[in-house]
Amino acid sequence: MRPLRFLYLLHLPPPFHGAALTEKRLWEMDLSPLTVEKVLLEIRMTDRMEELRRFRFHKVRLALGLLFRLLRFSKGEPFDVAVFAFTSRGWALLRDALLMKVLRRRSRHTIVYFSDRLPFSPGWVRRLLRASMRGCWVILHTPPLYKGHEELFPRERIFFLPNGLPVDVDDRSAAEWLARRRARAEGPIRLLFLSHMVRSKGLFTLIEALSLLSAEGVDFLVTFVGAFQEKEDRLRFLKEIEGRGLSGKVSWCGSVLGDEKWRYYAEADLFVFPTHMEAFGNVAVEAMEAALPVVASREGSLPEIIQEGETGLLVSLGDSRQLADAIGELSRDPERRAEFGRRGRERFLRLYTQRTYRERVVTFLERLLAGGKGE
Repeated sequence: MRPLRFLYLLHLPPPFHGAALTEKRLWEMDLSPLTVEKVLLEIRMTDRMEELRRFRFHKVRLALGLLFRLLRFSKGEPFDVAVFAFTSRGWALLRDALLMKVLRRRSRHTIVYFSDRLPFSPGWVRRLLRASMRGCWVILHTPPLYKGHEELFPRERIFFLPNGLPVDVDDRSAAEWLARRRARAEGPIRLLFLSHMVRSKGLFTLIEALSLLSAEGVDFLVTFVGAFQEKEDRLRFLKEIEGRGLSGKVSWCGSVLGDEKWRYYAEADLFVFPTHMEAFGNVAVEAMEAALPVVASREGSLPEIIQEGETGLLVSLGDSRQLADAIGELSRDPERRAEFGRRGRERFLRLYTQRTYRERVVTFLERLLAGGKGE
């Protein structure tokens, strides 16, 4: 029996961000018991984070090169399965709609993988999306991401696939970190924000909440970990920290990768992620792996990931008062923080590991190839 032919159109790092790392894991995944022959067509328009989602004329040339490579790969026998990480907004939507037109003709099963949020866009954009997705299978992270987009694709063609991460923190380390947090319960609460330093991640909502907490006498230290993409955001961040009298309470590190980031999770008491736009939220899952309680916004998949009152607290988008209240509430209750952290790690190990992710993908592919439905 011949191996199944799979074509992957994916964004791989660099630049390094959650979606690219997840797509890399998808490409490298062992799909046994399926016997698969894989072909990769990498979608790369830039190596720099600050250039993502920005139109540049040289990207048109790169997109045309991508189209010609797809046409070359598509000669001969159709692929059994094509997996396409489709971009649903900006100029890249037009690029991917054109690629999809070719791809659907040259694959028996086309799977569209959305790593970002679907836009609530003008009518022509939604019509283009609906036409592009016709007859395809669609992967979304969680059910909340489907809400409001029911007319784009039928429910029976959707498979919900939460991200899965490697288990980088063993049980012994997690227990030691929990014990260390309990031991310093009398000092200032140590907050951690680890993400790209951009407005859409709730950066300035958090600063406003910190100002409220400081005025109310809450004792805290906060570490921001991540790189700025815009000079204006960096200048505003530094100005607001100084202007609000937070300089002695706030530290900022640049981008960190690999093992180094776990040091920041280990030293924190509470992870804070008031993002305004999020499809999944890998950093919240990493915090749960590190047995950290999480305070995050009700955005994207976060209400699915975080069990409110069990593993963390959720607040409304952009509401600095709610955010300050949630942080203040947990700052006064170290035992509750520890319990949230313990339950969060249990939830991570049960639902969000790379092993679970692989099992879900293989189950979906077996069902698809057998002529079944999504989920």
